[in-house]
Amino acid sequence: MLTILVNLVALPEMAKTYSINTSAISRQLPTLILFEDGKEISRFPPYDDKSKRYMRVEKYSKVTR
Repeated sequence: MLTILVNLVALPEMAKTYSINTSAISRQLPTLILFEDGKEISRFPPYDDKSKRYMRVEKYSKVTR
């Protein structure tokens, strides 16, 4: 497994590519995205492609896709 930490404030175009809001009040940071064969397979916090919104995550809840 390869893990890469990216400073999205320094790379705003990457944040836009992956639909991550980097504002100071954003609840999207940190964001963990898992890729398999170059395709996104999972994300935390979870993102809904249809509504283009992040789903609410309850404390200690298990997120599955």
